[in-house]
Amino acid sequence: MFESVDFVRVVPVLQPIAAYRVVADPSALLALFEASADSVAPAPRWRIAPDELLRVASHGPHMVELMSAAVRRVDELAIVVAEDGLVGAWFTWVEFDAVVAPRIEWSLPAARPSAALGLVAAVPCQLWLTDELALLTTYATYAYELTQRLS
Repeated sequence: MFESVDFVRVVPVLQPIAAYRVVADPSALLALFEASADSVAPAPRWRIAPDELLRVASHGPHMVELMSAAVRRVDELAIVVAEDGLVGAWFTWVEFDAVVAPRIEWSLPAARPSAALGLVAAVPCQLWLTDELALLTTYATYAYELTQRLS
């Protein structure tokens, strides 16, 4: 076990993240949030707007069809599409505290699991925080800039 992380230099490697976007009635999205909160290991997800949700496709690309069917039972006009261009990296909390946390100028939520949206090293990002790990995501257009600023 490390007593200090001063010598640890983590260079994040941002990998493509399979995700999908749901646009639906806010009550339908609330139902999705409540259902996934009951799960043992809920998938990373961010409420982008009252009627919009971004979620990591933790069970593969077929999740778009499954989620589309589930959402349309509540909101027949819902839109569910694959979200291309999302990249990210998982960090242990030691790595996160050494590399990412010093570049965040806002408070992280205390509850786990939880989602957060904001600037990391002046780059728009999404965070998914669990007791063991943290997922940092952004769009591929920002990948180079974020990697450089976190290195």
